[in-house]
Amino acid sequence: KKLIYGDKPHPGIVSCLNNLGVAYCDFGDPNKAIACYEESLRIYTPIHKDKLHMDIPNTMKNIGFVYRSMKNPTRALDYFSQALIVYRQIHEGKPHLTIAQTLNYIGATYRELGDPSKSVDYCIQSLYMKIDHLGDIPHEEIAFTLRSLGKGYEALGDRENALKSYKQSYEMCKEIKGEDHPDTQEAKTVLELLQNQATPSTSGEQS
Repeated sequence: KKLIYGDKPHPGIVSCLNNLGVAYCDFGDPNKAIACYEESLRIYTPIHKDKLHMDIPNTMKNIGFVYRSMKNPTRALDYFSQALIVYRQIHEGKPHLTIAQTLNYIGATYRELGDPSKSVDYCIQSLYMKIDHLGDIPHEEIAFTLRSLGKGYEALGDRENALKSYKQSYEMCKEIKGEDHPDTQEAKTVLELLQNQATPSTSGEQS
């Protein structure tokens, strides 16, 4: 592409860089993937000038995913947060699925950083926005956030709300995809693992 377009910023170059980023991720080379995505961000600026475009936060989010895969939640959170700001600017503060999804990713990342309170907060924001945007009907996006919310509650030590969220996620997956679907089975496994854990003693005895 550079042989065709030279050093002039062009969407074709960006497309190739993003495809390369995906390929490097698949081949297990996250550092090269990040380099490709960051080069894409650099080129987007002169292409779109001062106009906000979905390409920009989408690429920020992709970088966040790569950093999460590298077990670097701090850097992941930075890029997810940047993406969230741009998504909100693009959609002018109105509820949108991309915003809700990014809120979920931020919540999951806070859990990985050892801050379950913020994890729960962001997952709740994500859940409400998904319901607002998609409707209060069974949807895989809502089921996904319910499971993330359950993980946050579990990390917080709130077993009751964790079980409630996991059960809602499982029931929704089952309704949408059927009992035998891998997503439903995964949701069921998460629920059963917590159900099978010993219930905390309420007798007041100290161990």
